[in-house]
Amino acid sequence: MKRLLVGIDFGDTTEAVLDSARALSDELGCELLLCHAVEYVPKGYETDFAEEREIRRHFDERLAELAAANSATTIPATIGPAVKVLMKLAKKHKADAILTGVSNRSAMERFFLGSTAERLVRQSKWPVFLRHPEDEGGRVENIACAVDYSAHSKQTLRSAIALARALKAELKVIHVTPEPFTYPGLPDISVYHVSTPEPTAKAKQAMEDFLGHFDTSGLTVTPVLRSGVPSATIVTTCRDLKPDLLIIGKHGRGGIVDLLVGGVATDILRDVPCSMLVIGKRKLEA
Repeated sequence: MKRLLVGIDFGDTTEAVLDSARALSDELGCELLLCHAVEYVPKGYETDFAEEREIRRHFDERLAELAAANSATTIPATIGPAVKVLMKLAKKHKADAILTGVSNRSAMERFFLGSTAERLVRQSKWPVFLRHPEDEGGRVENIACAVDYSAHSKQTLRSAIALARALKAELKVIHVTPEPFTYPGLPDISVYHVSTPEPTAKAKQAMEDFLGHFDTSGLTVTPVLRSGVPSATIVTTCRDLKPDLLIIGKHGRGGIVDLLVGGVATDILRDVPCSMLVIGKRKLEA
């Protein structure tokens, strides 16, 4: 990873986001690009060019102060929706990934508005690092990667392996066998195999076969098999394992489950107790 775009909101996530940015820069030697999107304008309020210049000047000065203290480069402040601004700047400046914070918004606000982080995860094709409020920071020494054996999760695990190798971190590979799924109006069938409290020989073999596709030489890799509702079980597993970073793919097996209950990546974003890296269409070149 050569260039990391860092979204600064000047709110309660700023210091944590900068902490993660510095850690990644120190370990990977990547360039940090600091940016800020001025997206909130009161309804009915229109700015003229002079006011917009003054707004941008104000935030440019604040970004410059942060950049000087963090050995980073600044991108001029931009007026517009944060998610669109971040994706536009990532493309323009050829960023390899985006880093932003997960806000401590209330559940009601998230329900009606959705957080910037959730919208970014849904829309971005770039890998997205999300610094979580509960993350204590520091070096990333323990990485967890959730897989569902789909083609996209192979790409996700390749990114996790590359990052773990670059950071000299341990890697735990999590797979959740979902419980039987039924839905009113559908035939009484199970979309998934019936799960069991302990992983079966078949489940262990499936994980072994999946890991066999990857070069994990030099890494400490531990398979973790669980059963339950995927999003909730991944959160619970992370609370048990306490990884410094959870890596998960935005696209999985999909189908009717994604259609009815939403993608796992955005479901767990609200509750996972650690920072995340969400892999979209583009893999992370560590």
